[in-house]
Amino acid sequence: MDKHKPALPDYENPGVLRLALAILSMVPHRSRITSRQVLQQLQEIHGIVVSERTVQRILRRLVDECGIECDVRDKPYGYRWSPGSHPWVAGMLGDMETMLIALARQNIQFLSSAALDSTHAGSSAIKQWQDRIRVEPAGLPFHAPKLDSEILAVISEAIFRDLELGISYIDLHEELHEYRVAPLGLIQKGHGLYLVFNRMGQSEVEHVSLFRIHQAHMGHDRVERPAGFKLSDYDGRGDFHRQGQRINLSFHIKTEVGAHLLDLPLHPEQKVTIHEDSLEIQATLEESHTLHRWLRGMGDDIWNLKLLVQEEADVS
Repeated sequence: MDKHKPALPDYENPGVLRLALAILSMVPHRSRITSRQVLQQLQEIHGIVVSERTVQRILRRLVDECGIECDVRDKPYGYRWSPGSHPWVAGMLGDMETMLIALARQNIQFLSSAALDSTHAGSSAIKQWQDRIRVEPAGLPFHAPKLDSEILAVISEAIFRDLELGISYIDLHEELHEYRVAPLGLIQKGHGLYLVFNRMGQSEVEHVSLFRIHQAHMGHDRVERPAGFKLSDYDGRGDFHRQGQRINLSFHIKTEVGAHLLDLPLHPEQKVTIHEDSLEIQATLEESHTLHRWLRGMGDDIWNLKLLVQEEADVS
């Protein structure tokens, strides 16, 4: 045996195998992680308590056998996937790649094919679907802004790992802002992609369009998410859809304007009464800024509009 090569861990031992896979899943694609950071995440995320020496020994074996590279220019050494390497475990895609797949699942929903769910699907299967799926915008077809892939990668990794993020962005008035933030998530609205965050030391939650961010740097300090925060509840002062109180909604709408509501109801239990030149719609759903904007946008094509909070409706 090579005296300078660490002994091979006993991967037939379930505990050792679990430890090795947990460590492998933490290795980033672009930034680097140290053995001490791995040790901290093992304890905080997986509840695994081992020595740093054990972590270092497994990391060295991963360098030899799994396409991991070690940066030995400075101490502590940093580890990451080698450029061009192809992780052989489905759960070890990069943070940006897994985020994009999650967005894809939300966007295409029932159009998603087995190609998204199979870790063995080849690129030919995905290419075959490209000519057989079409997504049509529901409104005006805005063009997507150009995003910097490196910035997206840094932000994705910081969100996934709950790490501090430094961002520089230009606002609507062309003024430059630089903040240290705790990244809380991404919201896609149409073609736009928005970073939701709160500034370090502050509790207010904010958001900014990713295409306005021209620099992003990930730190090493872990950040705490605000207690009780849910991305699904964040409405950005009306910029995003947020479900509110339940309401009973009814209105008449011109048939040629509201015909799509026969196929795409406001709620699964929506009721429709067809009149000679109009549709009478009744539905119980969640109140939101999006709903009110849609109703206002209908103008004179909607009449007999009634909106009643469900608690009030129940009392009456």
